[in-house]
Amino acid sequence: MKRRSKKGVAVLLASAMLTTTGMGIPGMEGSVAYARENTGNALYVAVNGNDLTGNGTLESPFATFEKARDAAREQNQENTTVFVRGGTYFFEHTLELTGQDSGITFRNYDGEAVELSGAVTFDQLTWSDYEGNPNIKVTKVDPNLGIDKLFLNKEEQVLARYPNAVSGVLPLEGATTRADIKSRVKNYNDPTGGYIRAIHSNGWGGNDYIITGKNTSNALGLDYQWVGDNNRGNGMKDNAVMIENVFEELDASKEWYYDNKEGNLYVYPEEGVDLNDITVEAAVTTDIIRIEGADSAHPAEDITLDGFTYFGTKRTMFTVNEEGKEYIPLMRGDWCVVRAGAVYMENARNIQVVNSNFNHMGGNGIFMYGYNDSHIVDNNEFIDIGATAVQVVGDPKSAYEASFWEHALYPELQVHKTSVDFPEKVGPATEDYPRDIEITNNHMENLGIFEKQSCGVNLSVSSRIKILHNTIHKSARSCINVNDGTFGGHEIAYNDVYNAQLETTDHGPFNSWGRDRFWSVPKYNASGESGDLIRNYEKDAKVYDLALIDAYQTNKIHDNRFQHDSDAPHTWGIDLDDGSSNYEIYNNLCLGLGIKLREGFDRKVYNNIILDGQFQIHVSYKEAGDEIYSNIVANTTPYGFAVVDENR
Repeated sequence: MKRRSKKGVAVLLASAMLTTTGMGIPGMEGSVAYARENTGNALYVAVNGNDLTGNGTLESPFATFEKARDAAREQNQENTTVFVRGGTYFFEHTLELTGQDSGITFRNYDGEAVELSGAVTFDQLTWSDYEGNPNIKVTKVDPNLGIDKLFLNKEEQVLARYPNAVSGVLPLEGATTRADIKSRVKNYNDPTGGYIRAIHSNGWGGNDYIITGKNTSNALGLDYQWVGDNNRGNGMKDNAVMIENVFEELDASKEWYYDNKEGNLYVYPEEGVDLNDITVEAAVTTDIIRIEGADSAHPAEDITLDGFTYFGTKRTMFTVNEEGKEYIPLMRGDWCVVRAGAVYMENARNIQVVNSNFNHMGGNGIFMYGYNDSHIVDNNEFIDIGATAVQVVGDPKSAYEASFWEHALYPELQVHKTSVDFPEKVGPATEDYPRDIEITNNHMENLGIFEKQSCGVNLSVSSRIKILHNTIHKSARSCINVNDGTFGGHEIAYNDVYNAQLETTDHGPFNSWGRDRFWSVPKYNASGESGDLIRNYEKDAKVYDLALIDAYQTNKIHDNRFQHDSDAPHTWGIDLDDGSSNYEIYNNLCLGLGIKLREGFDRKVYNNIILDGQFQIHVSYKEAGDEIYSNIVANTTPYGFAVVDENR
């Protein structure tokens, strides 16, 4: 068996460049027109190049991105463009770009199709029947690869599981009960290293576990380790559970199993598939490109990634025991996230990811964490994403007095602080948060395949993010999520959003929380009580209005189309939940859904058209400051109320 290296044979792909899905940014029609032009030095990379003898010219190219990066550093040019010739480039290790690489552009050459892959290609495999069973084939590959996804001719296969996967069946492409799982466990030799995937006990996303052994006293007949992927506890629905990565469940067409210790790869191919005559690829890399400066004062900046297809990254669901790849909780939203993506950015400024395709991501497509400033994510397509297409997440230390939900893996975190020590402090405490990011003209489809706390775009502890002219649909949970009110100023406009909440409940295609400093004053879960206290908070003989000290900039949601089909699970529509404050919502078309305002402050909702939906007004605060006017609601019952009385 041989593993194809970056110097291997070129695999040319059909171009899948996406045309813009909207009108574009005024004055910037078409991302190619405003992509930065690098007029400095040019270098070239090709799959048939050579890092030892090549000099980086068109006639004598390098073979790898790493070599081109190093050559650009040595030349010390202010701007360098690396032109990449067509073919597939496997990234066994993440390409690291730092402040030394500021000004560099990586771009496909003359429109040639370039794939950056997190999946290794296996060559010259020798297959045989497993123990005389003609349905199951086995071959030897390297051990300890940590293979997490398998592709045959680019078609993703199914990790051995129970119940067997049925496309279109929700949740989890088929689920069962804990008792049913327990009845099967007794037939397993050793399920250690297998996985349990489940829906949260209240439908608030997913909960997932790594099996550590058998235990007949447990409801599942197993011992297991929670990976920490839900910010609202680790319970699971009794009838929404499945098990995978267990050899004994390799019993259906398209399933596979990898023995990480021995290096044996088992495949149950579809009828008519000749494993000796197809391309076999296995996901082994989590991040393909990582852009990270030293800190906010010394960022990596002015870097462009233009015209690539990113393919086949490893899932991040079960990387909890890998350094830096564990789930971290976001501030009092329901989510936990893994700081990873095919493209990861931290301490970075003026980064462009444009004209590209993200296909079969095991986790996130793009992840921005901490200080990030003035990036552009434009004219990309995100298809079949294991988690979220674009994550924009600040470090909680940039918020004053950050609070969290209780989390078993993070007992040191502040849980539901019921007072505010620094009511005079408004906005950010440090620079460790994203701001002024543009996410425009992208298509995002089939999101949250594995991680159910997921969507098209997720924002947390961030400022002035523009989500414009995107088409976002087919999501396990929301399509756009705002985890907290910190720090606001976002514009969400001209988007087409539909087919959300396919596997979860109590949510909307747009969802927000506003569980900021005020939300647990004077007690956690006050359910709309004490609004007058929050708006007239006394400390040191002074009176403060706490409502907008974190959400100090107005979020605007306007001119979008939101749709929810009548036969889909329940939705709240544009769902402003738990303290979401300082919103202006106008000129939206809502089909089959409405607008919900739960406890929060200073929301203006006007000029919206709601067909077959409702306004839902829940647990309003005294002195809420909400204004609802000039809307058209086509429903026999246009308003619904929950715990609202004349005193609020």
